[in-house]
Amino acid sequence: MASPHIYFAALPYFYAPHHHFAFLISNFSFNRGFHPQSSGRHVHEANPEPRTHFIHKEHLTIMNYSNIKEYDIANGPGIRYTLFVSGCTHHCKGCFNPETWDFAHGKPFTKDIEDHILEEVGQEYYEGLTLLGGEPMEPSNQKGLLSLVTRFKERYPQKTIWCFSGYLFDRDLLGRFAKIMPETMELLKRIDVLVDGEFMLDKKDVTLLFKGSSNQRTIDVPKSLAAGKIIAWDPRDTSMSPNSKI
Repeated sequence: MASPHIYFAALPYFYAPHHHFAFLISNFSFNRGFHPQSSGRHVHEANPEPRTHFIHKEHLTIMNYSNIKEYDIANGPGIRYTLFVSGCTHHCKGCFNPETWDFAHGKPFTKDIEDHILEEVGQEYYEGLTLLGGEPMEPSNQKGLLSLVTRFKERYPQKTIWCFSGYLFDRDLLGRFAKIMPETMELLKRIDVLVDGEFMLDKKDVTLLFKGSSNQRTIDVPKSLAAGKIIAWDPRDTSMSPNSKI
């Protein structure tokens, strides 16, 4: 008897274990145009073989999240409320959160969860919201995050959004995604700081502020969009020490 699950055909590859069809999203094919050569909170390892991800249709229309961390002081300045989304195609060597590579990991990100986050992050002691994963800027996750990010900035314009992505700001997000997905620019217009690039184990540096490897960049997104070039985030714009190593 056929499986009751409906699967989404993303690529011409398919796999049928126990006669249940599941279609693949492959880094080799889908990310051929988005394949980063540098890195972020994730780690890059050259791999000539396609990396595949089995994704149920319902997990492409409803983003999953892995975890929510309250009182976070490790992923941006001040005390932050951090959302870890599920799904990542980078598969960096040394990734601190490999269980979140699976788009089906965790629980569905529902309207109730979104409302709860917006209520909690309004507490005076929260500096802002941080988006981690997984990969927040995966196409399906961009769609899942847009409502949260839009409502957050409407309600708390004085608070900041930090986002950690293995995709590069200039090459991938502006150079590719923004040309085919309206969600990309809508998100970038509301993100204050982007830490971009995959995490690279051979460039790991534990002395860096809010990132894991020296190839990663801490980008002031509003200033960069206005200037048409990458402007690094300056910790002096916050309560951080001006001597902080970024």
